[in-house]
Amino acid sequence: MSVKKIVASDMRQALNKVREQMGADAVILSNRKVQGGVEITASVDYQSVLDAHKKRERERKHVPAFIDESSEMVPAKASEHDLIKRDLEAAKEEASRRKMREQFAQERSKRVAQHEGLLDRQIPGDAPQATVYGQPGDYDPADELAATQPADAFRDPVNALQSHVNARFNEQSSQEDISDVKQELNQLKNLLNAQLNNMSWGDYSYRHPLSAAVFKRLRKIGLSAPLCRSLLNQVNETLPKKQAWQQVLEDLSQRLPLSDDAIVDGSGVVAFVGPAGVGKTTTIAKLAAEYALKYGPESLALITTDSYRIAGHEQLRTLAQILKVPLRIVNEQHPLDVVIRSLCRKKMIFIDTAGLSVKDESFDHQMSLLEKSSIEMKSWLVLSGTSQRKILEKTVNEYKHLRLSGSILTKLDESASLGEALSVIIENKLPMAYVTNGQNIPDDIQRPKANQLVNLAVSLSKEADCEESEVADVFVEAMAG
Repeated sequence: MSVKKIVASDMRQALNKVREQMGADAVILSNRKVQGGVEITASVDYQSVLDAHKKRERERKHVPAFIDESSEMVPAKASEHDLIKRDLEAAKEEASRRKMREQFAQERSKRVAQHEGLLDRQIPGDAPQATVYGQPGDYDPADELAATQPADAFRDPVNALQSHVNARFNEQSSQEDISDVKQELNQLKNLLNAQLNNMSWGDYSYRHPLSAAVFKRLRKIGLSAPLCRSLLNQVNETLPKKQAWQQVLEDLSQRLPLSDDAIVDGSGVVAFVGPAGVGKTTTIAKLAAEYALKYGPESLALITTDSYRIAGHEQLRTLAQILKVPLRIVNEQHPLDVVIRSLCRKKMIFIDTAGLSVKDESFDHQMSLLEKSSIEMKSWLVLSGTSQRKILEKTVNEYKHLRLSGSILTKLDESASLGEALSVIIENKLPMAYVTNGQNIPDDIQRPKANQLVNLAVSLSKEADCEESEVADVFVEAMAG
């Protein structure tokens, strides 16, 4: 028999280690929390463990090893005197037990009657209450002692049991016990879900090897579960693997929404919105430089609504000085519509907004400026290619009420995975007008090409590490959707 103790940071990693080190036939004997994670005790010979357990039970019960537990003990022949003596002792023991049961029944009835009386008399805030079971405040302890006096052989176990009950119902220990039980239940739930997910994924991989291989590669790209499922539905199982993969990539390219609106080729008022750090100001600088080179600085003006932060518009001021274009700052003395009208002779006006948290009171004020403006403008959402999916979705939800014209995807040169951003753009139908891939002004900005973005996403995925258990979880999520 081979028994091992495996320690890992969580239950899933521990199971993976058991499977790797001991094989698929390993049996989990026990698990417990330890410092730094969980400890699993596993065996590859469960029958030996059962045999050892039975041996310990026999030794504890003083049963000879040659007697099977399922068989009955056959008593040796006894004399008639011994039989009579044994029957008398049995009768005495039964009488003693019957008397004890009657005593406990009387005490139980007495306690029930006492508590019913308390409930009938109880007035809110005025009735005495027992904080721990076994310590009511409305009867004589001497009566309890007389009514529940057991035989000497049973006194210590009963007292020990009473102490255990009192301790278990202590408020603090009970809360800790409940917390531990909940945590263990959650661990077992996660363990069961992981095993079921692995089973579902394994079964699908066996029945549909080509689709399973495609799904795994899509997941490595970082695409969302719903998008993976949608693309998987188009897989032709009869095609060779390479051809099927190319077909899926073409399908993905066609789903990417691209904007026909080249901002620098148009005119009007354009606002750039998005959270802090995504590159709004740098993107404006690149587009402003290109526009000034193309149409002249006299046709362009810049506006910033970032009056909430100290020196929040200094970068844009420096840009305006370099390009020799006017910069206006929106504040309480200079409302947005008034500032825009003062620049009515300009062909193009770019508006830079502050990257504020939705929890910031100024966020709603800034959104109100853009929403309530009487001047027609286009709003472009700037998204970073380095952001996680949840952050991207949160950003879209915070700004979608502005009737967004589309998106601009930045920081492709810093991104380790592009699938999350592409998934959000596809699922929210935000056509891309530009992508940026560096800090150089005005060079590192270009119009997006779907096939190039997909190829970049695939290239980045080659360096990604995707565990089989993660693929199984996403697969089950995709199929459930």
